[in-house]
Amino acid sequence: MLFRLTFPVGKSDFSIGYDDNILSVGSCFAENVAERLSQSRLRVTVNPFGILYNPLSIASALHLLAAQRLFTEDDLFFSEGLYHSWMHHSRFSRDEKQACLDAINSSIQAVDFKKITTVVLTLGTAWVYELKSTGRIVANCHKQKPDLFARRRISVSEAVKALGDAISEIRALNPGVRIVLTVSPVRHFKDGAHENSLSKSVLHLAADELCATFGCDYFPAYELLIDDLRAYRFFADDMAHPSPAAVDYVFAAFCERYFTDTTDRTASEVRKLTRSLSHRPLTSDDNYRRFVESQLAKFQAFASEHKEVDLSNDIIDLKNRMA
Repeated sequence: MLFRLTFPVGKSDFSIGYDDNILSVGSCFAENVAERLSQSRLRVTVNPFGILYNPLSIASALHLLAAQRLFTEDDLFFSEGLYHSWMHHSRFSRDEKQACLDAINSSIQAVDFKKITTVVLTLGTAWVYELKSTGRIVANCHKQKPDLFARRRISVSEAVKALGDAISEIRALNPGVRIVLTVSPVRHFKDGAHENSLSKSVLHLAADELCATFGCDYFPAYELLIDDLRAYRFFADDMAHPSPAAVDYVFAAFCERYFTDTTDRTASEVRKLTRSLSHRPLTSDDNYRRFVESQLAKFQAFASEHKEVDLSNDIIDLKNRMA
């Protein structure tokens, strides 16, 4: 007797491998997947604006990246001892204005859509916050007073128009770029259970229309957690975010859909290698040095055999540990 329903994710019309440049933009779930791609040492850039939740902010970020539009001090505001940007996550906030601008602009300049082969967009919520003074959608409220904002749920057509325009601009720069769309399985219960369902419905309908219109590929991250795993033991303590085991399960499905068998085997071997880097000694002694020497030899041997995998930073790190 079956006590769980599963479904095949199938193979995409394209594959993702070590010759690709991947850009992952969106909710914190986008960072979960990108982290595992990075652990496999695929070339991935994640959230140049920090975590973004709603389609309109994601679209704005894509436009700014495509135009390579740099920020100035007029784009910042000062609060509680820090400079912030309404378009950026708080990890870009700094106590010095220039330091904030340097962090923001260096992240923008690191993205070149002419070199990006695959863009992964993870939509988190259809609820947005408008700054009343300007009518502008903010990506992050930075814990400012609620009465500064008007909160509303965007429509399917708004989401499709915003993301469709951004996709068109990206493809004008790089016609061959592949777009992967996914809906984050992270629940936004602070909006209310029914409101969260309505929000996710908007995202699903928008993603479906974008796939049909622009030839995007849909990856069922939401369905894998909500309809396949389907149990609270696969959620973190807040009962909203997926547990590490659940993220691993969804990432395995991502690999199944987008990796060739060769890439999947290589990535699995790389993750086994890179996990050893988390080992840190309690004391610096000969045993640890021998461990580092053995790991360095393994990394060098693997790099020699797999030219497509860039392990240069790992090898430098191991050499520095020995020093």
